[in-house]
Amino acid sequence: MSDLETSIKQMINAELDRRAAATELVPMDLFCQQKKISRVTMWRKEKEGTVKVIRIGKKLFVNPTQFV
Repeated sequence: MSDLETSIKQMINAELDRRAAATELVPMDLFCQQKKISRVTMWRKEKEGTVKVIRIGKKLFVNPTQFV
């Protein structure tokens, strides 16, 4: 394989990984535990428009790549 083919494959794999991470949703409770923040803080971030919270039924999910 040439260097060009290798570079192209690496760029494609990097883009696919980025897209997969962008669609990953984490439950709100787990996200808050991992980041050591309260749900009130997440509520405030949602109201500010900093974080988009996805509601599926009564469950709340966050895309960790969008958290600022």
